Amino acid sequence: MWITKTSALAAALALGVAMPVMVSAETTVTTETRDYDPNEYSGKPAHPLFACKVKSTHCTAADDFTGVPYIANLQLNTCQHRAFIVQMLADVFARRRVRNTFWVYCQDKDKDKDKDCETYVKKTVPDYGKIADDLAKSINDQTNCDATFHCYGLEDMKKGCEPK
Repeated sequence: MWITKTSALAAALALGVAMPVMVSAETTVTTETRDYDPNEYSGKPAHPLFACKVKSTHCTAADDFTGVPYIANLQLNTCQHRAFIVQMLADVFARRRVRNTFWVYCQDKDKDKDKDCETYVKKTVPDYGKIADDLAKSINDQTNCDATFHCYGLEDMKKGCEPK
């Protein structure tokens, strides 16, 4: 069957008449948000507990790891960004295993949560392997980062936030 302009116009007109008229009801949704401030999660915090190196195949920016709720309210601040050219070479040659290093600390804005954090740290340090596993589980449960953590004490750091 050949479709002519007249039959196409008639079909479009019939479809337009047959479609129900939608009435919109006014709804109000209120959400509370705040702008993400990358400087809030960068630099050495006042009381760092230890540092962690993070490797991930899917999350390429340090911002993917900061501001995320971790076990016992641990917080991460960026310790070292990889240089752009180094990151670009890693993307090509290292199968996109991105490495970032972070300071780990207890958030001191909420005293009740801070006590949970301090209790967790006192109970687990110096078992940095367990802490690394807990942090990896926290981020991988919330994202698709496929991240692995390697944590170490402040005394085991050399300049530049890398382990000795």
